Amino acid sequence: MDGTGVSGILCNVQGGSIYVIEYLYHTQFATKHYTFNQVRDILPYPHCPQPYTPQPLY
Repeated sequence: MDGTGVSGILCNVQGGSIYVIEYLYHTQFATKHYTFNQVRDILPYPHCPQPYTPQPLY
């Protein structure tokens, strides 16, 4: 709700909270929880374009 965004995997919804695994650094991940009143939207990642055409790296 405050404009802060996170990316992660939604693991659980329980007791008025959502639990998300978030990437921290290198090979480190953390499970964090947010109450419903902290969340404005939960959006899925978009799908890759089909058929996938790699773009050249510049």
